[in-house]
Parts: sequence; structure tokens; C-alpha cells
Amino acid sequence: MKAPIKFFYLLIGVLFFIFTSCQDEVIEETPPNEQEIIQPESNLANLMRYTSANEGSVDDLLDNSDCFTVNLPVTIVANGITLTIETLEDLNVLQAIFDTSNTDDDDLEFLFPITIILNDYTEVNIETVDALEDFIETCISDEDIIECADFVYPISFSIYNTNFQVIDTVVIDNDYELYIFLEGLDDDDNGVVLVSLNFPVTIAYANGSTVEVNNNQALEEAINAADENCEDDCDLEDVLENLQECHWVIAAHNVNNDF
Repeated sequence: MKAPIKFFYLLIGVLFFIFTSCQDEVIEETPPNEQEIIQPESNLANLMRYTSANEGSVDDLLDNSDCFTVNLPVTIVANGITLTIETLEDLNVLQAIFDTSNTDDDDLEFLFPITIILNDYTEVNIETVDALEDFIETCISDEDIIECADFVYPISFSIYNTNFQVIDTVVIDNDYELYIFLEGLDDDDNGVVLVSLNFPVTIAYANGSTVEVNNNQALEEAINAADENCEDDCDLEDVLENLQECHWVIAAHNVNNDF
């Protein structure tokens, strides 16, 4: 009977050794580079927040205000035509209705109540047209919002404890989730000690170009370059070429050749 007993203790010893070895591997995990930690209210954290904020300008055709967006779907009456706007793409239908109008005075009415979403994703219920007009007159759009750059999702963050152990990985799928996550970094009760972004991360610009970044500094530079990568409504070189080469066809003119 002694042999089985010795084997039993030997087995326990091996299992204990394996267990403690695994524990040591967790504790000795390489801590994140200090430069890659995203500190609450740091310049990078604020830039990421401004990039992920709710852009009130995307539905200006609907509400004529940069302070908020209208929560969709919403039913409206445009120049006497009732339609439901379910996505931002449906605004093309609204634009077509306005374009076919014989007058410059287009009329749009909401079927209340509606819900509006502010730049910080706060939702406000609006019951009447007077309440909506009052809100538009008094609200102030956040001028720091970055409209010409967007994150390409999903992205993820690693969360560390004081022993530099990864205690969680958070996957972010859209602007709202990113904004709320960044706001939560200021909350001392959420248990977050250290947070780092898992690279690479891709930034998409309004002009259609993209850039892949691999560290915090490159990400900050990419967001700061947003204004340089907006859509251009007018290309200076094209204008100069047209002025010099005269690409226009003269359909009619007066008889004295005074164009």
C-alpha cells in the first residue's frame, strides 16, 4: 500500500508545481509602456472623445442644428408629403422632395413627440414644435467636435490592475461605446487603474483616405490631421485651370460681344 501513497503525494507535488508556475506567469506579465497608458483628461483622451462625440451636423437637413441629432426613426411631413426617416440615407429622399418643389420655401413638420440626442449622447424628449424651436435657439454646439476623422471599429482596450495584470479586455464597436468608455475613465469607482489601447488602430478621414497607427503619439497626430483631410468642396487648382482655359460653353450672349 505504500507505493500508491507515495505516487499520490508525488502527483500532488507535480500539480502544485504546475499551478504555482502558472500563477507566476500571470504576475510577471510585462507591464504596459507608460507612454501607452491613456490617462483621464489627457490630450489624447480628449481628442478621442471629440472624435467619437455625436455629430449634430449629420442631419442638419432635418433639424438645422449642430447641437443634436434627431433619434431615428422619426415621421415627418415635408411639403405636404408624409414619410418616415429611418436612417441617415433616407435624408436623400427628403432632399429630393425639396428639390422638386417649385418654391424656395420648403416646409418640414415633425410628428411629435420626438427624441433628440446631444453631442454628449444625452437624450432629451421634445413634445412640441415650440419646445424644439426654443431648444434650437438656446443650445450651443461643442466646437471641439472632430467631424473629419472616424475610428474604424472594432477597437479594444486592455485594462490592468496595480500589479500590471490584465484584468479585462473591452471591445468597442461604435462611437457611442467609445465616448461612454472614455467618460468612465474619470470614475474612481469603476476599478480601472491603467488602460491602454490595443494597436494597430485605423483612422478614416472624410476625404476617403485612411491611416493605420501603432502607438499613442501616432494616434494623436492622426486625429490632429483631421482638418487637413476633410472633403474639399472646391479645388483651387481646378478653379485656376477653368479660369485660364475657359472650359465653359457660351450658350447665349448679347449682340455687341460684351459677354
